[in-house]
Amino acid sequence: MSKIKKFQLKHLFGPMIPRYLLGLKNSSELIKKSPFLRKAYDIGKSEGKQEGYCDASVVFEKKLRSQILDFLEKEKNHASDTLELEKLLIEMENFIEYLTSQTAESKVDQSKLEEAFLLDLKSIK
Repeated sequence: MSKIKKFQLKHLFGPMIPRYLLGLKNSSELIKKSPFLRKAYDIGKSEGKQEGYCDASVVFEKKLRSQILDFLEKEKNHASDTLELEKLLIEMENFIEYLTSQTAESKVDQSKLEEAFLLDLKSIK
């Protein structure tokens, strides 16, 4: 610390500044270590932490709101997708029933054709 600053500190604060504080390198160290200025420093430090917490809280709230909106949008999409899949499932079940009935009809037709073929063979002999 320069001689001028030491003189200024002695002049401003007089006997309040102990000699060991005058040898500090910068004024921030003086504020942190001085018993009289320490309370003001701690109050400012505490207020700074509170402001930082409030700022972080606002940022976190914005992120949380955007996540909620994204979740609600995905939930809507999921509901519409579920309805669409249920419709497709019903259509597939109907198609399976149709194919099953066609198979049964074709089996009946196949058996009739076999009977007709056998009758033709008997008539030829």
